[in-house]
Amino acid sequence: DADCILVSFWNGLSVYRVLIDGGNKGDEPTVRSFLRALNITSIDEVLSTHLHDDHSGGLIELLSDKTLTFGKLWCHVPHWHVPNRDMDKVRAALKAAGTSDEAANIRKSLDTVASLFNIAKDRGIAHEEPFKGKRIGNLEVCSPTEEFYNGLVVEMTDVEKIKAEDAA
Repeated sequence: DADCILVSFWNGLSVYRVLIDGGNKGDEPTVRSFLRALNITSIDEVLSTHLHDDHSGGLIELLSDKTLTFGKLWCHVPHWHVPNRDMDKVRAALKAAGTSDEAANIRKSLDTVASLFNIAKDRGIAHEEPFKGKRIGNLEVCSPTEEFYNGLVVEMTDVEKIKAEDAA
């Protein structure tokens, strides 16, 4: 099992729903069954807290399910924060890091965000990055700041920092 939370805000008879994470890819049938049991076919906002499989893997399948409608996807797109959007530097660092576990995690996260972003784009689902101060329904994002995230993403271009994560 992995992380997935549905938050419902009621105002009289109307409801506003935020789905936080979607669990692993294999958790999607469980999440979908839960939503079906409650007759939920519309989610106002979906938040990917971060791009690891146990939080965002199931979102790929859920966002692809055309029996569900979504108002907005909130997820970080590391590609937009690499200096000069130079993903070749990231790919070179990941290649140089070889079989490092951290390099594998970064590769998988980049694949996950590409899938999420492309599905949302194809389905016409609005997208925004969840940085400090943003409001998602009645929820407020407390962190990260965009500046912190920019620094984190820069580390994806540093082979030694990638390898050091394995040693940590």
